[in-house]
Amino acid sequence: MSSRSPVFVLAAAVLLVGTAQAQEVQSRFSANVGSRTDNLDFNSAGDPLGMNPNIRSSVDFKDLSSYNLNATGEMVFARRIVLKGSLSFGHVIGGDTGDVTVSDYAGNNRSGQFSEVQASAADSNLDDWSAGIGYRLYVSDTRTSITPMLGYSKHKQSLRMGEPAQQTFGSGGMLTAGNPLLALDSRYDTEWKGMWLGLNVQSQTSPRLNLFGEGRYHFADYSGKGDLNLRTDLERPKTFTHEANGNGYTLTGGASYAVTPSLSLTGGLSYQKWKVDTGREVVNVVNGTDYATRVNEVNWSSTTIFAGVEYVTQ
Repeated sequence: MSSRSPVFVLAAAVLLVGTAQAQEVQSRFSANVGSRTDNLDFNSAGDPLGMNPNIRSSVDFKDLSSYNLNATGEMVFARRIVLKGSLSFGHVIGGDTGDVTVSDYAGNNRSGQFSEVQASAADSNLDDWSAGIGYRLYVSDTRTSITPMLGYSKHKQSLRMGEPAQQTFGSGGMLTAGNPLLALDSRYDTEWKGMWLGLNVQSQTSPRLNLFGEGRYHFADYSGKGDLNLRTDLERPKTFTHEANGNGYTLTGGASYAVTPSLSLTGGLSYQKWKVDTGREVVNVVNGTDYATRVNEVNWSSTTIFAGVEYVTQ
C-alpha cells in the first residue's frame, strides 16, 4: 500500500467538506471502555522456498485478555458528508505460562519437535487508530441511513514473552518435562496499516433508541519485529523481521440510548480478523551472517465488548 494513502484520504476530506462548510454540522463524540480478547500466531519455514523444513518454528499468542479504552469522533456536514476517526488502547492484564507458545521443529509438517517454550504475555500493549470519510444516504425516511466510506487505519501490537515461563527439550518429537526459563523478556512487535472500504448503517427505531452497525474490508501492509533476549548468537533489539501484504475485515454492532437530547449511553460488540499469506523473514546474526527465509502466515483475530457514553452537538 502506498505511503501516499493517508494523504489521499485527507485531500478527499478537505475537498468534500469545503463544498459543505456553509451548511449545518452535527458532531458526535463517544468514549468507551471494554473487555478485549486477542489471538495472534505465525510460523516460518527453513528457507525462502518454504522448505527445510516447511515449518521450522511457530509462535502462538492465545486468548490475551486486555482492558480497552476507545475514543471516537464523527462530524456530519450538511447531513451528508461524514468524517470519522477513532483511537483505542489496550493493555494485557494478568498473564500466565501458556499465554504464548513457541515451538521448534526438525521435520516437515510440525514433526520432530525438539523445543517448546511457554511464557506469559503480561504487559503487552495494543494500539489502533483509524480515519475515514463517507457520504450518507437516507433510506425511505431520515431515521435510517447507509454510509459508504473510505479510510486509512493502523494497528499495532507490542507482544511480550516473559516470566513465568518454562522450556521443554526433546528429540524425535518426544518432549521431556518442562524446566523454568529465567530472565525471559522477549517481544514481537507488529504493525498492520493501509486503506479500507466500509459501510455504516444506522437506524433510529424510537425517539431514544438508535441501532448501528459497520463493516470494513482492509488492505494491509504488514511488518513484524522480534527481539529475543536469550539468543546471544542473534542481534538485538532487531533479532528478526517480517514483511508481507495482508488483508482483514472488521465488524461492529451496537445500540445507543438517549438519556437527554445530547447525552446517550452506548454499548456493543466488535470483531476483527486479519491474515498474511507468505512473506519475507530476515534473521540478524551477531557475526554478520544474516539470512532470509519465509514467514508462511500470520493470523490475528480480536473481539471487544464495550460500553460508554456519547455526546451529540448540533
